[in-house]
Amino acid sequence: MGVDMDLAQAEAATASGYDRAFLNSMLDQFLQAVIANEPSLAPLWIGFRETVNSVVTPAGEGVWQTATAFDADNRRFFDPQGGSAALLGLMYEGEERAIVSLRLCIKEDRIAEAEWHVGRRNDPSPQGFPGQLELYDPEGMVQRMPATRVIAQTERVSRAALVAIANSYFDGLSSQNPRAVIAHCGCTRTENGLNVTTGPIKKVAGKPGFIGVEDCMAGYEQLGIVLVQARRFPLVDEEQQVVLGSGVFIRQPGLNKRRLHFMEYFYIDHQRLRHTEAALFYVDPAQPVPNWPPYDGNFPLSLPTYLPL
Repeated sequence: MGVDMDLAQAEAATASGYDRAFLNSMLDQFLQAVIANEPSLAPLWIGFRETVNSVVTPAGEGVWQTATAFDADNRRFFDPQGGSAALLGLMYEGEERAIVSLRLCIKEDRIAEAEWHVGRRNDPSPQGFPGQLELYDPEGMVQRMPATRVIAQTERVSRAALVAIANSYFDGLSSQNPRAVIAHCGCTRTENGLNVTTGPIKKVAGKPGFIGVEDCMAGYEQLGIVLVQARRFPLVDEEQQVVLGSGVFIRQPGLNKRRLHFMEYFYIDHQRLRHTEAALFYVDPAQPVPNWPPYDGNFPLSLPTYLPL
């Protein structure tokens, strides 16, 4: 018991010793290594683990083989206490642009985890049709992403409060009750760069629609979500008052729409949610997600994935 306590305390002390400059340098080194497709250029931990859209991908494979540059106008987030860094922005694969969210976790002064969510123009639609991704707007992402900021100490809330505010959004979606969400009226949401709020409300059977709703608390009835599963909050940027959350949208039984796996950045102002930026992809019915502890991906898969004996 005493040894375990000492180890836990030592790990916490190490994590709390990382500052934003150090985490930023680790992020820079990792990105440079990816572009060069040379894992040795990054300080990778011996147990380094990486996923790309929830598929385990060894260093040197996946985006390491396709990425040619990262747009300079990206957003970076740092959690010195948790030893984490994240990037949201555009990645170039030759002439094509992809929307990416990248989370890094540092252990023993090395990069231990890399989690990518990548949205490309030709990704499958919610129904699985190739090349029909309806949520993709790289130009809009660059134009609308909130600026990097430093929130005054007097206006900040605690880490626990930040996570609770972010989690209330998931509660609202699961319960289809916007009153559960701790948010400002007029809060906005962007998905793979596409603004899905602030437009005129579209009525469907007298209910708000999804695309073009008035704010981030409207239109829940149309999404077909019965549960936001595998909720994680792996990064809390206290200086910017931004929380990185992740989860899986579990759809209503019989709904012809794939599960949605996402990373989402919650911008919190004056104790309420102001804006969310999501990087997401529609999950193949046979793919377990999110594939990160404590959730290995034991979630309902479609019946066709079960093969006859």
